[in-house]
Amino acid sequence: MKISYDNKYLFTASKDGSLLIMDIKDKDPRGGNLRERDLQILDFSDEILTEKSEMDDYKQRKEQLTADLSQI
Repeated sequence: MKISYDNKYLFTASKDGSLLIMDIKDKDPRGGNLRERDLQILDFSDEILTEKSEMDDYKQRKEQLTADLSQI
């Protein structure tokens, strides 16, 4: 886990290669939460996480198709 140089984002990574980036929101110094207008809504990611074994299968299939194509 690492925090960005400007303390705005938290980065986490796992052994399977996935990366998660979180937006850090500070509470109001008086102890309350930020006003709703101060919050920025982040869009959902268009990325889909896959397992390494699945990616290895795709790579093997790609190599096989490339070899088949070169034989034509």
